[in-house]
Amino acid sequence: MSNARPRRASSGTSGASGTSRNAGRSSGPAQSPAPKNLKSPQHVGRGARSLVSRTPVWARAIVVTLLTLLAAFTCVGTLYAASISRMYTDGQKVLSSAESLANSALGCGSDVSLGDAAHNLVTATNALNEELSGPQWDFFRDHTRFSGDITAAREMLASVDTLVNGPFTDLLNLSKRLQGFSMKNGSVDVSALMDMPDIVAQTHTDLKEQIAKLNKVETPSVAKVAAMLNAEKAMLQTVDSMLSEYDALINLLPQLLGEDGERTYLILVQNPAELRSAGGMVGTIAAVTADKGKVTIGDFASTINWDIPDEPLDDTVYQERDVFGKTFDQYPATTTIDPEFQRVAQLNKYMWLNQKGNADKNVAGVIALDPVFLQSLLGATGSVTLTDGRVLDGTTTVPFLLSDLYIDHPDFTDQNNYVSEAAQSIMNHVLGHTNASTASGLLKAVRDTSANGHFKLWMADEAEQDALISTGIIDDKSSGELSDDDTVPQAGIYLSELQMGKQDWYLRTATTVTKTCGDVLASQNALYTGAIDDRVSAAVNNTTLGQYTEDQLGDEYTVTFTMKNTLTETKVASLPEFVIGDENNPVPGGMKYRVVLTAPYGGEITAVQADVDTWHANTATLYDRQYVTFDQQWIAPGEELTIAYTVRVSSTASQPLDVVTTPIVNADGIETGSQGKVTDECPAESRSQSNGESGTTGESSGTSNGTDKSGTSTDSTDKSSSSSSDPSAGLDSLNELKSQVTCPVDIKSIASSV
Repeated sequence: MSNARPRRASSGTSGASGTSRNAGRSSGPAQSPAPKNLKSPQHVGRGARSLVSRTPVWARAIVVTLLTLLAAFTCVGTLYAASISRMYTDGQKVLSSAESLANSALGCGSDVSLGDAAHNLVTATNALNEELSGPQWDFFRDHTRFSGDITAAREMLASVDTLVNGPFTDLLNLSKRLQGFSMKNGSVDVSALMDMPDIVAQTHTDLKEQIAKLNKVETPSVAKVAAMLNAEKAMLQTVDSMLSEYDALINLLPQLLGEDGERTYLILVQNPAELRSAGGMVGTIAAVTADKGKVTIGDFASTINWDIPDEPLDDTVYQERDVFGKTFDQYPATTTIDPEFQRVAQLNKYMWLNQKGNADKNVAGVIALDPVFLQSLLGATGSVTLTDGRVLDGTTTVPFLLSDLYIDHPDFTDQNNYVSEAAQSIMNHVLGHTNASTASGLLKAVRDTSANGHFKLWMADEAEQDALISTGIIDDKSSGELSDDDTVPQAGIYLSELQMGKQDWYLRTATTVTKTCGDVLASQNALYTGAIDDRVSAAVNNTTLGQYTEDQLGDEYTVTFTMKNTLTETKVASLPEFVIGDENNPVPGGMKYRVVLTAPYGGEITAVQADVDTWHANTATLYDRQYVTFDQQWIAPGEELTIAYTVRVSSTASQPLDVVTTPIVNADGIETGSQGKVTDECPAESRSQSNGESGTTGESSGTSNGTDKSGTSTDSTDKSSSSSSDPSAGLDSLNELKSQVTCPVDIKSIASSV
């Protein structure tokens, strides 16, 4: 009993171990037991080792597996993190380079050169596409619920990569070829532009292919990815549509640049300081030739010694002489008394071909421009320094050429030489600074000045004219013709200076249009009372021709046109004789104009009141509309004269009358007529009856008007509707895009908001 208790007390793990060890030993003397609470040194730390030894094998296997998986996930996480980091970096480069390109294209400026930005865009896009196409993302696509999102991202990036490495690179290479050109002996080689039709055609093909591929992509599960997919499709469709607006021009480029042989374009430089109906006197003309892409600008030379043709251009000239003067067609300086530029261009082409050595030339077009146009070009391309050190730029060109020039260079020959040099220098400068960074500004300059009468165009081939206007780069008003649509009534007031002087810089004008109502026409009241406007001293003249019946005529308008000579006697005394007229001028510093009034198409001028020196024509036989012409009395310095008349528009007119005037360029700006503003004197109920609607308070149907406190209705109708063609495409898309962003463009912010 005494020996059994210790064995039971040692029945634990250590006891069993001890029994096992003693069983294998030989018998010997009995050992004294160790003191009860004294531990043997070899058993220190035994509990920790015993814990591991007691862990089951399967538990240890789980631990090892978890550690292995942790290491694996760490490696995989590092792999994906590195991939994501690279894609993020490349993505930032794509956005930064695209941002630089956008700022350059929209004229916002950029710290990165266009070439570097384009190179960075190509490189970063390629790297981004390669990274997302890696096998690690194949696994992610195949083993997660984000399969559709990875596929969509790859397709989006692949489409961008295809376009960047295809048409974008082709256009970039073309741009590089064009950036290197320079003027040599008045010529520049732009033959690279003749490759554009093929490049743009391929671009259309590539865009349509990528849009078709993206349309097949299933809608991603992540909303942001889906939004980006839709945004890219919309963007590519927009680019394709915008390019389509320029297809006609791009396809026409080889022809315009002389692909089939040399062609000539005449450049007429007009001077608004000596007014003419079509803008200003033609002082100098240059011939620009294009042959197989090589463009040469000839000398800008005076036309004062041109030979007069033996015969008129055609039989129409005889009708025109009755209206504009017996010799108006014999000198370039007087041809612009005719407000219709299409005829002015043909007359100048005819006279130029009559000069020695020009008979066999192919004159494909005629362009008229003035200092406002030249100033706009310099505003887009930077300043130019003339040989005497004078700097002309986007603000100083107009006041110098229309005013300061005559004070600094009072000699006539010196003036002509200086203007010729300035025009040549400006055109050479513009051609030498035409590149991707200036293109947007140049296109806008052409668009704006062709819309307001400072850039006019006539092409011998009507299809070429239509193609150029259809792009929207050149406004349909560049033809210099009034609306020939009787539903869009447009009348004209044109001035031609009758004395040799350059004082029209000091003219100020104001045009008002009032819609009149009542049982008795304003013209009838005027003929009865003898007055339309009390500021005019002469009596009213009845100009009714009776070519339309009463039911063919619609609303009546009263038009007033006021001309003020802002010169003073002190200013006159300080100006050279060349500006104010020679000693034979009966009114030093005075202004005297031949006035041409044109009725709207399908309408009639019914009464005119003006202080007239000489009446000329009142006819409807020219260009299918009525012309009234007379010579105004002298307007002395500080004085003001007014012309007032009544006009009926066609009964089919759907818009209010718009009155266009010769562009008057002065220190205050540019004055070009009524700008569609009409004061409506009709009571509300009369307007309702005439419109066929109850409660209508605006103008005639088809317009959008606002009325101020004085009763002036401002017509906000787009005047581009004055012709059947719509010039609002092309540049308007770019202008609309630019209006939606603030310079400098921040594409990263835009992208983050998608």
